[in-house]
Amino acid sequence: MSEGQEEVELVQIRGTKSGLAIQLDDQAEWDKVTERLKRILDDQPTNHSTVSASLVMGKRYVTDRETGRLCAWLKNQYNLDIHDVDKEVITLEEANAMIEEQTFHQEIRMVRSGQVLDVKGHVLLIGDVNPGGLIRATGNIYILGYLRGIAHAGASGNEEAVVCAAFMEPRQIRIATSIYRSPDDEPEEDLDAVNEKKEPVDTEPDQGTLECAFLNEDRQMTIERIQKLPKHRVKVDMAFQYANG
Repeated sequence: MSEGQEEVELVQIRGTKSGLAIQLDDQAEWDKVTERLKRILDDQPTNHSTVSASLVMGKRYVTDRETGRLCAWLKNQYNLDIHDVDKEVITLEEANAMIEEQTFHQEIRMVRSGQVLDVKGHVLLIGDVNPGGLIRATGNIYILGYLRGIAHAGASGNEEAVVCAAFMEPRQIRIATSIYRSPDDEPEEDLDAVNEKKEPVDTEPDQGTLECAFLNEDRQMTIERIQKLPKHRVKVDMAFQYANG
């Protein structure tokens, strides 16, 4: 392959439905890649309007700072608005954080009034959450007992998280930034702006009927018996397998 052909391979630009996809060689020296990108863009007609684009880095690791500088340069010099950066590698810290988010924790205790149980990942609580108690997790929450206090699943923003309890009598249930308040609950100032639905399905559950709170397709809080929800039943079965394993 000639030197000219090698340079062409360093950067490939193609059109997509969402704009341009700029693929950068992940084996060559970074300075050579960025220099080739500059020459290609300099040869193009000037963009007077902003063009949406994505960067495809492949297996090259580029720091957030370097990525930010590259995106700012493309925006300022060529009116390219980078809406996505696709990388196949992550740092050890990012990998550990992802593992932590998927970790299952089992707690055998009572969460009493004034107490807070904070968990990174999913949590299976064998016990009760009393009025005034708070259980909060970045993942799903499963309670083999009474939920009479507050449960906050998906605390880091995961709207797919669920809250399940054998006895569902919550003061509040939160999933990501959405909230369901019991009719007896007093509003809190810091929750005025979040989405809420004050009357979810089945507000008077049968005693001992496992129920699941989740956000439906309209992003509204809903509570249903777990038997009616095959999608979420799988999550609960996995939690019970963990508890028994």
